[in-house]
Amino acid sequence: AVLVDVNLPLDQVVGRSLLLWTGSSAENGSRIACAGLMEAEARVTVADFVATGAAGPTGQIVLAQSSPFVPAAINLSLSGLDGNAGPFGIASAPWAGGPCSTAPFSPLVPTPGAGSTPDYSVVGNLSGKHGSLAQYIIGPSGLALRDPYLSLYGPYSLAGRTNFLADPAGHALACAAAPTSPPLLQANFSGSATGTVVLAQAGPFATTMLLVSLRASTAGPVTWMVSDSCAPAVYTTPTTACSDTPCFRCGPG
Repeated sequence: AVLVDVNLPLDQVVGRSLLLWTGSSAENGSRIACAGLMEAEARVTVADFVATGAAGPTGQIVLAQSSPFVPAAINLSLSGLDGNAGPFGIASAPWAGGPCSTAPFSPLVPTPGAGSTPDYSVVGNLSGKHGSLAQYIIGPSGLALRDPYLSLYGPYSLAGRTNFLADPAGHALACAAAPTSPPLLQANFSGSATGTVVLAQAGPFATTMLLVSLRASTAGPVTWMVSDSCAPAVYTTPTTACSDTPCFRCGPG
């Protein structure tokens, strides 16, 4: 899931704890897991689509990868396609306005059978690997995909390039630049809850984006908060070392 928070400056919570509770609030539940919010090597790109004129697609495409050794996550939160959705992908050059290219980024020489299956599709051809957007319903929570053939690391990284949307005939609808990763914090959970929470913020006054991939072993709702205490990078079991005090003022001093 992709969430946003306008009141969560990352420089004030680095080194603090992220706590998970059972129940609808910390007051009536029990703690199940705790992890430190540490500076991460994870990478995220966010492409913001803004409508031109009275119509057109708006929203974001977020690419996230916690390391070069795991599949990349693709999260689409788009509106305004109005039945006109078609191919989507990533072009090679950064986009700074003007004509919009729908030629996918292809740093390698195509092999025989290119495009016939996801592993033969070129790097930037997201539709070749996941199908046209016409086959999906993008609801309020967005559309989440995973891509083992996409990387935000190394010479073939898709960071800093251009996300494009096309109509069913392949004509460009919109383009958006995908800047390189903003500062990141990451909490890694194992034990009673497994997964990661990545926090990204482009600057001290920007909205913080949270990319959540968690699974808890307990049934029912789970409450979470940033604690006022510091924590090691990973807690494998519930521990009283996690403070139950919310982080109203964190940071040095």
